[in-house]
Amino acid sequence: QGSDPGDQTEAVGDADAVKATGWGIKSLKQVVPYILPAATGKSGDDFGDLNELYGGVVQQWATELTHVTTEVGGTLAQEKHVGQTGNRFVPLPRARQKNAVKFLVDNAFATPTYFLRDDILGKIEVEGALRRINQAQTQVLGALFNDRRMERMIEFPALANSPSDAYPLGEMLDDVRKGIWTELGSSQVRIDPFRRELQRSWLTIAKNKLNPPPLNLPPGFPPQFAQLVGPARATSDVRSLFRSELRAVQSEARAAIPRASNRETRAHLEDIRDQIEQLLNPR
Repeated sequence: QGSDPGDQTEAVGDADAVKATGWGIKSLKQVVPYILPAATGKSGDDFGDLNELYGGVVQQWATELTHVTTEVGGTLAQEKHVGQTGNRFVPLPRARQKNAVKFLVDNAFATPTYFLRDDILGKIEVEGALRRINQAQTQVLGALFNDRRMERMIEFPALANSPSDAYPLGEMLDDVRKGIWTELGSSQVRIDPFRRELQRSWLTIAKNKLNPPPLNLPPGFPPQFAQLVGPARATSDVRSLFRSELRAVQSEARAAIPRASNRETRAHLEDIRDQIEQLLNPR
């Protein structure tokens, strides 16, 4: 049911998705300097191959990081039948889930500067680096904030023999917010364009958790499919926790505005403040 981190195309079985993706990122960093010589052919060719290869490497980065999200709210699943002992689904340890979120904060939500090579970007596009990186980061963030994952993180502590052994959704959201909005605590607040894009993606996802768009399944899809891809239940804690997260960001953004060190950062924080105000108190 998509909850076991060992049931995917990488780090299969009992492998550690965080460790595997850490190795993958090291490999990608080593690959990037070879993209240009590998994708440029004979004199007179265009840079279509370079564009395709570079885009593929960035997408591979996002794919591998998305595998790490399965550790969060994840379970160890083992097929069992009547007569066999033990549960089919056992939640992953709290420390393992929390470590996965820290890995994502450090590797997915920090700007991957090793991709920002002028010798490549200057040949394939007049603009688009911001869009490309933001799309990759938003893919990972959207997977992390999957509604089924978040509902599991609400349910696991409720069923645990010792709630302190679980990694609750509120704590996960708090860890992610602190990682994505870390600049707000600085004495001189300066948020670069890549981080501003990521923060707006966070806000867009948060908006959709408060007011989910209607789910329109393609013709022929069974109704049960809606349980896997539909929004969180109206009675779950997801909406209330995201509302709390929005209030926290609004308060920190409002306090950070006087400390903004450039016009773009100030405008960004004012916009965030106003958008959240309109969302929480619609006129």
